[in-house]
Amino acid sequence: MKYEFFVARRYLRPKRSELFVSLTTMLTTLGVTLGVAALIIVLSGMNGFAGEILRHLIGMNAHLWVQSQTGSLADSRGIEAKIKQIPGVVGVSPTIYEETLIANPSVAQTGAQIKGVDTLTIGDVSNIVRLFKEDSVNCTGRFFLGRDSVNAEPGIVLGWQLAGKLQVFVGDRVYVVIPPKGPVNPMMIVQPRFAPFRVTGVFDSGFYEFDATLAVMDIREAQRLFDYGTSVGAVEVKLRDAFMADGVDSLVSQKLGGYPYTTTTWVELNGGLYKWLMIEKWFAFVVLSLIILVAAFNIVSTLTMVVRDKTKEIGILKAMGATAPEISRIFLVQGLIVGFIGSICGGILGYALCWIQDKYHVVRLPAELYQVNAFPVEMRVLDFVAIGSAAIVICLLSALYPARRAANMDPVEAIRNE
Repeated sequence: MKYEFFVARRYLRPKRSELFVSLTTMLTTLGVTLGVAALIIVLSGMNGFAGEILRHLIGMNAHLWVQSQTGSLADSRGIEAKIKQIPGVVGVSPTIYEETLIANPSVAQTGAQIKGVDTLTIGDVSNIVRLFKEDSVNCTGRFFLGRDSVNAEPGIVLGWQLAGKLQVFVGDRVYVVIPPKGPVNPMMIVQPRFAPFRVTGVFDSGFYEFDATLAVMDIREAQRLFDYGTSVGAVEVKLRDAFMADGVDSLVSQKLGGYPYTTTTWVELNGGLYKWLMIEKWFAFVVLSLIILVAAFNIVSTLTMVVRDKTKEIGILKAMGATAPEISRIFLVQGLIVGFIGSICGGILGYALCWIQDKYHVVRLPAELYQVNAFPVEMRVLDFVAIGSAAIVICLLSALYPARRAANMDPVEAIRNE
């Protein structure tokens, strides 16, 4: 054991006559501990909320869309077959997106995002089918887009907020408004068409954009209503890892031969939300690091007092041949020890509190407001490492001034003043 570490450890355990210094050191270590624990709890909570948002967002949507710059996709089956050969792809499904009005004639009409889906493959790229199977509390009816009989209206599934705007329930009839195609002659009055549908299910995805605007119908009905023929609007792609989307999109373009095909990823569509989540997390990291910074000021004052109390010992060490860098390292090691102990204790405390919350849901939340019934936490090793490292570095930097002051002492003057 180097003697610098030995001396530094002895200085952190002062004699009875130096209890005030000892108490200050303990409070400083406690401050670092609480700062580290607070950072871990807050960042884990933000990870949890971000995870919930992304889970709802990515769960309802695909990770990547393939479209054509010339309009619709005529050979969707051939495109799907090629995309399935790309590593990381776990599901593909054709779809049609159209924005139009949906109406309950006796009550109201509102804008809606009409999505035509293939009922055989939609489950491979979206969890909307699973919502009806596993979440009977928030979903009513069933995911059925066909016809109960030959002359019956086809089924349609609505988001719960969209259904609320229209004041419809499962079994009610709604009308999808089909605007006229092509150029409009101002001398002629062209009436839009109204296609009747029967509401077979109402879903709650936990994401406002879907719940308030999305209406899902069979892709064959969408092809008929919006004059797609046998073409589709896009091919949705689900990946094994959603964050692979930015790399896989180039592979898809290469596989399909480039123009006229284009790809769009979920990050591009929701880039603002994703960036906001990351900025918010790191902003919280910087702000809450001020707690550790406050404790670091205590380190400066504590080690400064130690330097004053140990003036004679420092002079003796220098007279015995200790160099200025060695004296400096004694007090730097003290700051390092305080930071290390505070980081370890804070990490244990933060982990314990997050584990208790994750296991027993101590802090509850109103599910109707936050879509989750308990404060979500998601602990990540990288956060623990980053927070612990930041705390140690801050404590080490705080020890620089006292260490330099001790190193610059003249041994003769130090012993004489004592």
